Amino acid sequence: MTSAQQAATAAHLHLLDAPTPWWSLAASSRCIADAQGRPRVLILPVAGGSLAEDVALATAVARLINEAAGVPDAPVEASHDPDHLDAVGAESAHFRRRVGARAGE
Repeated sequence: MTSAQQAATAAHLHLLDAPTPWWSLAASSRCIADAQGRPRVLILPVAGGSLAEDVALATAVARLINEAAGVPDAPVEASHDPDHLDAVGAESAHFRRRVGARAGE
């Protein structure tokens, strides 16, 4: 992929309000978040699969999205900043309320 294509991908994600880098919300999470910690992709469990496989897939998907947008892998520690984790928790709670409301819970 050329740097122009990577820039176009990054710009498109930004226009969709889904800035990079993307990353798994936690070491044991099927959920992928954008740079602002908002959940964007959820790897659905499948029969016969395992959490470890799903987490590995989530990590790979996040890495591929970042590579396509020309973003180097963020260090693992980047997602463990206490302020960031608080923001992620708040956004995750908001997301669950929205999804629950739509599902009639």
